Amino acid sequence: MNTQMRTAPDMVLACGFWTRFKGLMFAAPLPRSQALLIPHCTSVHTCFMRYALDLVSLDESGRVVKLARNVPPWRMAWGGSKAFHTLEMAAGGIDHHGIEVGDAMAIEAGLRGHHAA
Repeated sequence: MNTQMRTAPDMVLACGFWTRFKGLMFAAPLPRSQALLIPHCTSVHTCFMRYALDLVSLDESGRVVKLARNVPPWRMAWGGSKAFHTLEMAAGGIDHHGIEVGDAMAIEAGLRGHHAA
């Protein structure tokens, strides 16, 4: 297991009910440099998505506990019993950022003041 501290991708925080529910549904793919952080979220669906996603499950401290690459539309993904937050990224984002299970993500640095209602 890797224990490296990673600078998180540039993140948008999904903080409102509808933003959390919608996630990236109906949205254009994010650039690989960006991710949607859904706090207090242990599972996501890809219903109504038009493209595949990479999903990063984080524990409460921001450590990566599970990776799901290239999750196609119309699937469910569960982060596991240790998951607390989920990052949604365009497919290929995990490899682009070199994210591995065990990495500690610098979530605060990744947010940079971006909030979605």
